[in-house]
Amino acid sequence: MSNNSPRKVTAHDELENIQKELEYYRNTFTQIYQLTNTSSSLSTSSTSSSSTNPLKTIQQLSQQILQRSIPSPTALSLWLSRPRVGVGVILIAPNIHPGRILIGQRKGSHGVGKYALPGGHLEGNETFEQCAQREIAEEVGIQLELDTIKFLTTTNDIMGTDGGHYVTVFMGCIINKEQVDLIKNAEPDKCEGWVWLPWEDVQVIPKFMPLQHFLQDGGQDLVEVFEQTCFTG
Repeated sequence: MSNNSPRKVTAHDELENIQKELEYYRNTFTQIYQLTNTSSSLSTSSTSSSSTNPLKTIQQLSQQILQRSIPSPTALSLWLSRPRVGVGVILIAPNIHPGRILIGQRKGSHGVGKYALPGGHLEGNETFEQCAQREIAEEVGIQLELDTIKFLTTTNDIMGTDGGHYVTVFMGCIINKEQVDLIKNAEPDKCEGWVWLPWEDVQVIPKFMPLQHFLQDGGQDLVEVFEQTCFTG
């Protein structure tokens, strides 16, 4: 077999190409913006060369943009359809709310009206623990210590055109009475409010897909084992 066969273009390659194109356009339009703001005249003087005349330089840059090919619809589709990573946080307070988890009803987004855990998107260069800590601070208004946040499991959540495709990472944390007392609905535009619900109620209420999959995959048992491990470990 020949070793000179062309390498197959992967989705990662397509994504890198799109990012390079976006960077090119950003840099070029920045040059144009600077030219239009630093020049006192855009006249096409016969004594001005293209290297010193701002209007001619802008025309050249614009022509370069027009000659570039735009990313193909297939490449854009690949980029937009790539799964995103979400982090959901199971908060439990066994000494204050035994057998219950903190949950809220979604509003203003996909999954509106359904119950979900606090959480959100994993940002660049974040660990799962850092994401859980940030999201809880933003949504619930309390601070978690990183070493108290533990990995539980993941689910593969294909929500279709309304919600996209997510891989959801579930993290668990036991909180104390002081933290429980500080809980608030810090993002009322996204959540109707936080409540402590027993597992039997969580089983029957309308749930956001990641939480539904979490329960179907034995999530309650995972949380109970997590709780026992924390108290006996």
